[in-house]
Amino acid sequence: MTMINRTIAGKELLWFNNTLVAIQVSSADGEDGICVIGHRLPYGDSPPLHLHRNEDEVFHILEGQNAFPDQRP
Repeated sequence: MTMINRTIAGKELLWFNNTLVAIQVSSADGEDGICVIGHRLPYGDSPPLHLHRNEDEVFHILEGQNAFPDQRP
């Protein structure tokens, strides 16, 4: 796992596992603990299999397509 951190135009950017991640809203910015992040990943890439026990995760796809395991033909 590689993580490189830098800031451009006021946004914190991270390179994490071949994915560019931009922190749009940090969980420290509000009282509700919500964090909004944007991912740019190459075609065919996906996050490693993982589990969130203490938070929810929501995906909003702006461009391209996604196939979650339970939606494949």
